[in-house]
Amino acid sequence: MSAEPMTTLLENFLNGRVTLLAAGQGAEAWSDGLKSEDRMVIAADAPGRLDDWCAGLGLRHVEWLMLHRVGAVLPVLESAEEMLRLRRIDFVQFEGDGEGNGAAGGLPALYALMQCHRYSMFRFDGRTLQHCLQPSADDGACTHLAVAPRHVQRLFTRDR
Repeated sequence: MSAEPMTTLLENFLNGRVTLLAAGQGAEAWSDGLKSEDRMVIAADAPGRLDDWCAGLGLRHVEWLMLHRVGAVLPVLESAEEMLRLRRIDFVQFEGDGEGNGAAGGLPALYALMQCHRYSMFRFDGRTLQHCLQPSADDGACTHLAVAPRHVQRLFTRDR
């Protein structure tokens, strides 16, 4: 697992005034470069339950949740039950490398959890964004992106 998260998706799909939550080992350090005039970044190594973390911060809506170097992603997302059920998180980015790091061991369960909340699942290999109903059995190192229903079209619409 790399020291820095993949930021290509974030840079291409998230414009304007937005809130980004970054969670994972060393989050404050690796998310520092993501801050901008229009992008508020809130980071924590181990924020506890995501629903509680967001409530404590007074956040009702999060544009982008980036999980990097968290180990087991499934329990982290299970702790965001209310935010996911109400689709108050637009994009959820996490990693899975097929080697037991990050999401790899629990990818089928992660996909099922997100799809249960009507999120669409995509995998990004650094070059191609591919819609997936379930993770590939031979998933190599890649970034996974869960997208709330109202934002799926946004991924494939280009500015004119």
